Amino acid sequence: MLCSLALCSISVYAQRQIVGFVCDDANSSPIHGATVIQYQDSTRVKMLAYAITNKNGFFRLSSPNDGIGSIVVRYTGYEDLVVNSIAENDTLHLRMDKSSIQLGEVIVKGRYSGIKVKGDCIVFDVNHFKTGTEENVSDVLNSLPGVSVSGTGKISYAGRDINKVLVNGQEMMDVGSGMMINGLSSDIVSGVQILNNWKDGSIQEEYNDRNRTALNIETKKGTRTVGSVEGSSGILNKYELKPTLMASNEKFSLTAAGSSNNYGGEVFSIEEYMSSFVDLSSILNDGMGMLTLSESERLMLTPPQNVNKSRNSAIAINGVYRPSETLTIKSSVLLNSSKLNSLEDNSNYYFMSDFSSFERDAQVTTNNMLSANVNVRWKPSKRFELTSFTMGSYNDYGKSHDMEVSTFTYNLKAYQDRTQRKKQMSEALAANLRVGSNGLIFANASFTANSAKSDIGILSDSMLIQTKHILSGGFYEYGTYREVPSYSFNNELGYSHRFSKKRMLRLSVAYGNEREDVDSHGIADEVLQDKYISSRYSISARFSKQTGVLRYNIGNSVVWSHCKYAAHNGKTKAEWCPDMMLHLVFSPKQELRLAGQRSVSAASYERFLTYGMPLDYNSYRAASLMESPFVTKEQLLLHYRILEQYYNFLLFVNASYSREKGSGMDKVSQDGILSTHTYVDGGNTKNMALSATVRKGLGNMP
Repeated sequence: MLCSLALCSISVYAQRQIVGFVCDDANSSPIHGATVIQYQDSTRVKMLAYAITNKNGFFRLSSPNDGIGSIVVRYTGYEDLVVNSIAENDTLHLRMDKSSIQLGEVIVKGRYSGIKVKGDCIVFDVNHFKTGTEENVSDVLNSLPGVSVSGTGKISYAGRDINKVLVNGQEMMDVGSGMMINGLSSDIVSGVQILNNWKDGSIQEEYNDRNRTALNIETKKGTRTVGSVEGSSGILNKYELKPTLMASNEKFSLTAAGSSNNYGGEVFSIEEYMSSFVDLSSILNDGMGMLTLSESERLMLTPPQNVNKSRNSAIAINGVYRPSETLTIKSSVLLNSSKLNSLEDNSNYYFMSDFSSFERDAQVTTNNMLSANVNVRWKPSKRFELTSFTMGSYNDYGKSHDMEVSTFTYNLKAYQDRTQRKKQMSEALAANLRVGSNGLIFANASFTANSAKSDIGILSDSMLIQTKHILSGGFYEYGTYREVPSYSFNNELGYSHRFSKKRMLRLSVAYGNEREDVDSHGIADEVLQDKYISSRYSISARFSKQTGVLRYNIGNSVVWSHCKYAAHNGKTKAEWCPDMMLHLVFSPKQELRLAGQRSVSAASYERFLTYGMPLDYNSYRAASLMESPFVTKEQLLLHYRILEQYYNFLLFVNASYSREKGSGMDKVSQDGILSTHTYVDGGNTKNMALSATVRKGLGNMP
């Protein structure tokens, strides 16, 4: 008890209370959070006590009784306040002045990538990547990380093809987009966006499980009409010409692009041609149509190089007309004309003897092609939509081949003339009706008519030409023609239902029929006529999800194929055809795709011919010995990509495996050696491919 009393007496003796108020000197407003410090003397070395002002600006100090010392008040944005003279038992009224301190130069360092990611949209700041050397739109796109443009203007992003090119959000470049971006000046570009899971705004597209990627080019304000003409000429009279034109207003837009050269360069990409003029699969969701490029189409799309003379020209015109919000009319026209001259001279001298030989091989190939399509979409309400797709094409193809071989003992002259004329007209209709808030009833129908006539004449000493027409000197003359009118009809009826979280279920039944009337003049010096009919019935179910980290597309079909032709009368085959696509999107920079598919279809009528047919000067197809009239194909695909946009690093890996049964073709050829390939069961083919691409750049230099 005595000790406690002693301590209390000491505590009371040693403490003294100092109370004060701190405010702004200009407006007398209290300052909350100011620090008040009491020092032993004016040297301000030993601190005795401190306090923090409350929200009303008041503070209380408990200081020793042996001296007042010095008090300092500090607060951010104010000058320090020093008080050295304090009266006893008085409340301190302290007023602080605001400070005016000029800071030195402040440098903020950061990295601006020039790229923004907004959901499935990737926005590029083109001014961040431009170097000032860009001449056309293609150069601007090539400067963007992950974007690549081929010589024909085909665009890819992170290893995947761009399915659609837009201008200010409009579909103005259905055909010839590659020629447009290679020809238009870079000055018109103000922005570029990559649009994943792009939809064209139609009802059908909303319920479609296709994952399409589009590239949108924004032009500078006020750009209504723009065009350019680029030309060059060099030695050996080689030239190149590329005119372009783009015009638009509120209701109508027009694009026109041309490309012409005589050095063997491509003028039009095969991807554009397939997507623009053979896109009936966009209306026939089941994709029952089949595409095979003819020799004339390959000559336009992939012309041979390193030849004597090669002239290739193409012009593409697109028009879009929107008279109202409910009606859209799109039209495209493609015209191609090419001529190829190939000439090869070989002279051989044998110095050990008097023997010498001379060989000359000359070929002239001409190709003229015109294709046009009209797409009309009428959407009178949010629940109903009607789409029409009309396409027509005409092709005139000719090839002449002259060969001369001279030696000391004999002289050989051979020729081949071939002409081919093809006409095609296609019409497709699609109707879509919404049911409730998540359902869709769809019906599709298409009709295609083809007329193909070809003539071939050969003068040769080849043992492969089996003919009764024998000329003097041991030469054979072979002449034949084929005319194959064909008709096909496909229809489909189904229902689609959309669940929550973008999941989709699609059920459909489909029927397709194709008929070809074969009229040929063959080896037997008589006209052969026959009919080839194939039918296909299918029941399909598909479940898909196109958003989120895990995206998938799982389909199952039961397909009945029927083939009727001569020796294979009434053959029928039923197959289960599954297809699956798993898509893991880890981030906008990284993804993995796995896909697998199995399909069955009837073989082409050419596989069932019971007589031989010449393919070229010394190439001949014998009668087929195949047993199965059907082709079964299995495919596995893998795609993995990493895109680091900030460091210009790109990696993508592709792997594929396919196995096809029933695709063999009997063929006999003669190039000094007689050889034959015959497949009793139609033949089996396996293909496997693996490719990897890595690109690391500093700035814009790979």
